[in-house]
Amino acid sequence: MTSDRLQKIKEAGCWFIEMGIESGSDRLLKSIKKNTTKAQIADAVKRAREAGLKIKGNFILVFPTETKESLEETIQFATSIGLNYFSRIS
Repeated sequence: MTSDRLQKIKEAGCWFIEMGIESGSDRLLKSIKKNTTKAQIADAVKRAREAGLKIKGNFILVFPTETKESLEETIQFATSIGLNYFSRIS
């Protein structure tokens, strides 16, 4: 998600995007082969907001190797990165 691409999306009339974030735990992101990190996700959300887009993050809770700590990490992450909306599957 480059800033240029996000700006073009906004200019095309899009005002809302959904991101399949899945987890706020780098360990779980790696285990599901998401090929991204929390830092990259937070940066993408920031750039989308700067482009003037509303963002919904989608999360999966209770992965097979989920722990209480990784669940709390995901909740903290979801509430800290500036999403307009979020949803969860559990």
